Amino acid sequence: MQFICKNKSCAISISKATFPVAMNCPVCQNPLIEINDSSNLSQEDLELIHSLPYVIAYPLQQTLLEKNALQRLNYFRDTFLNYLKYLGLLTASEFFNSPFRERKIVDLFSQNLAQPSFGSWNAFTRECLNYLKTQNHTFFCPDLVKYYESVESGKKRKMYKGEIEVVDSYNGGETKYIEQKDTGIGMLINFRNRYLGHGLTLDSITSEKLWNDYFPIFRILLEKLTFCEKFPMLKQEAGQYYSLHGIDIKPFETNIHLDSNVSIYNRDTNSSMPIIPFFIIPGELAIESHEKPNIMSYESNNGKTITFFSPEGITKQTSGKLLERLNLLLRDKQKEIPFTPETFTKEVFTERISEENKLMLKSLLNEKKVMEGIYQHREEIEIKLREWIGARANIFFIAAEAGSGKTNLLVEMQRQYEERNLMSLFIRLSRMEKTSLKEELCYQLNMDFSLDLFQYTSLAGTQEEPFFILIDGLNESSNAANIWQEILEISSAFEPGSLKFIITSRANTKIDIDRYVLSENQLQYIYGENKDHVKSLSGFAFWLTPLDMKEMESAWGSYV
Repeated sequence: MQFICKNKSCAISISKATFPVAMNCPVCQNPLIEINDSSNLSQEDLELIHSLPYVIAYPLQQTLLEKNALQRLNYFRDTFLNYLKYLGLLTASEFFNSPFRERKIVDLFSQNLAQPSFGSWNAFTRECLNYLKTQNHTFFCPDLVKYYESVESGKKRKMYKGEIEVVDSYNGGETKYIEQKDTGIGMLINFRNRYLGHGLTLDSITSEKLWNDYFPIFRILLEKLTFCEKFPMLKQEAGQYYSLHGIDIKPFETNIHLDSNVSIYNRDTNSSMPIIPFFIIPGELAIESHEKPNIMSYESNNGKTITFFSPEGITKQTSGKLLERLNLLLRDKQKEIPFTPETFTKEVFTERISEENKLMLKSLLNEKKVMEGIYQHREEIEIKLREWIGARANIFFIAAEAGSGKTNLLVEMQRQYEERNLMSLFIRLSRMEKTSLKEELCYQLNMDFSLDLFQYTSLAGTQEEPFFILIDGLNESSNAANIWQEILEISSAFEPGSLKFIITSRANTKIDIDRYVLSENQLQYIYGENKDHVKSLSGFAFWLTPLDMKEMESAWGSYV
């Protein structure tokens, strides 16, 4: 037998130390809890726990096992939050997997769930479900709508009478308490805000009374959550599927392939709906070896990092692919009907690339691919990248070893081009949402993929004022050879020098470059200082020398 401290603010709890006997915590003096000890639970409690998704079942078991009255209220609060998150994120998954695009819902997500409160989770669920219903959305989980209507939004929902905390805006924000009726969810949100949201410390008698008043309401909400058993959450790890239902994580057998590491499964139709990036497996994040969460769920998003939280109480942040995936989902869902060549004006074009470049720069800064205020100038190649502006060639190819500063160079050149009022778009091939370059351009700029790019006349500039597409990391694409051919084809479709590509690719030898095939008539598209007798790309490529670390250390020192 092993016992642990469940007081989240206690150093013993944070260290996750275990003890072989029941005792009070040596630091906070709260009684230690036996790990996964369910022997003290009633059969009714056990049946309720096993009927719920793991994200609710795990904290509920901890709540019911807790003997300290105040700590039990805190666990109750955490379980209720996981309940609201489960409903909210399941609703979000319905929307993001639907064919509908609606800026209002995206704004609702961004505003309510960036740094969500208890009430904002519920507000998002209510408004998003209502929108999907008005659009006659075919719900993957129709029982979600029926459940929410039965407890919160429907005419036959149960109402509870209680004292509600309100803020009187007409009297200087004075807090008042009035008797009124509210739904079960509304009563519990009020309970949390009034008693557990202001840093108040409650005595054991008050804590016990609040438990007896409010937990029965929550229990009714949980007992009605029966649809979850028909729609279990599944995760995929190391080629094996597991059911995230109840407390015990068990292997799950299915004859279908799940397209996502975490999905909601429909037992009746033998189908699944992906719910990433709202729920993720721990393998998506850097989890310490002593931490063994089974699932991580979306907690908040400040624009620079996205925070995930596990039912076991582990918090992790990331600014990498998951954040980008969320941003791409949000961006995709708020897009309007694609622009036609006629409506894709220079003004629209300028606005679109400005938005995309801001997102890209933010991503690079978050990942520390570039650091604001720190850059070592590469004068020789920067001069060449300025000199070729008026050239008829369309492609400037830069090769370099790893860590030579390719990304930083492109960011700097984009800044320099912007100073000259030249338009550019930065694309990282390792972060492309689409498989082809044309698809990615159409996706980012909201153009019609069924049309040829040259039909969008605003896309190209002139030989004197070209439009630049900065391609970072050609070698990092799994589809590099095809994208290279696309670049050549796009170059042939526009007036020479009006649309230009600057391409970087990691390379150690000429062989790494010459795998990008060039036909004899395509040599004209490549910029080089001496084209005589050159028949391969390596003869045109500009090699970026590795960074001088002493100069970089000097730049860093002056920055600090």
